[in-house]
Amino acid sequence: MKLAEAMKEKMLLSFELFPPKTEKGMENLPGTIEHLCKYKPEYISCTYGAGGGNVGANREVCQMIKKAGTTPVTHFTVIRNTKEGIKEQLDQYLAEGVDHMLALRGDLPLGETTTCGDFNYATDLVKFVRDNYGDKFEIAVAGSPEGHIACRSLEADIAVLKQKQDNGADYIMTQLCWDMEQFKRWLDGIRKAGITMPVDVGIMPILDQAPTINMAL
Repeated sequence: MKLAEAMKEKMLLSFELFPPKTEKGMENLPGTIEHLCKYKPEYISCTYGAGGGNVGANREVCQMIKKAGTTPVTHFTVIRNTKEGIKEQLDQYLAEGVDHMLALRGDLPLGETTTCGDFNYATDLVKFVRDNYGDKFEIAVAGSPEGHIACRSLEADIAVLKQKQDNGADYIMTQLCWDMEQFKRWLDGIRKAGITMPVDVGIMPILDQAPTINMAL
């Protein structure tokens, strides 16, 4: 069953990882993933560096997640990515049994005003994947209940999310949510806009109060 279909039936648990930057971190990661899998997550997502900067490590982490017995969801951005490069990477993911992705624009390179690639928006990436791969990938897209820094208004952000759905996205992963009343207003807004995709809500476990407060400011 696809994740989007499972979300319609029950609340899912998932985790997000980033590839460690050190060899020691990579050595320790399988144990961390094994521990997380004790909580029976339906999937674990893994971040992706700009222009595939850490794509090798990303792919390695995705294989660790698969080996641990759950579904890997790779983040994928358009930053510094050409159409040919995107196809090459996606073909590699499929060859390795990774067929779930979170389609993102990604953060612009420092000092740049464009993505330095063939696409400028996640909406373009979603359409490209659907046009070239059909249903081979299940595609998640980002949602911003408290607004996206690059959008002029929440209404404009919701319009972009609707375009992602129209281009073939399957479900929404939200940014971290701090204000549940705002989340409820956002959810009501996207439903009124005709967005029917299931929503996976991003939350931050509070392990230390001070850093968590700083992130929310």
